[in-house]
Amino acid sequence: MAQWSQIKSSALAVKSERLQQVPALKRELEEKDDLIAALAEQLAAARESATGSSRQHQEELARLKSDYFFSVFCTNLVLLFALRLYDLANCMKLVTKHTE
Repeated sequence: MAQWSQIKSSALAVKSERLQQVPALKRELEEKDDLIAALAEQLAAARESATGSSRQHQEELARLKSDYFFSVFCTNLVLLFALRLYDLANCMKLVTKHTE
């Protein structure tokens, strides 16, 4: 029984350590998303100047913004899942402490 508790504690420690990286990963993803959005606008502007078509620019910009917002949505969904795992790990720690 003691060995099982040690295994569970080790697993929880590893999960907790990994989940502590979530805020830094979130910041990194947000920075990259901002960079992608800026580059998308630059690309759309460059295409407009090359083609001279304002309508094409607006359509391209709308498409790129849609892609960007989908990326942000997916990022937030992953972060929400990670936070739920973090909460679950904390609950498991509490249960483990109370059962020992």
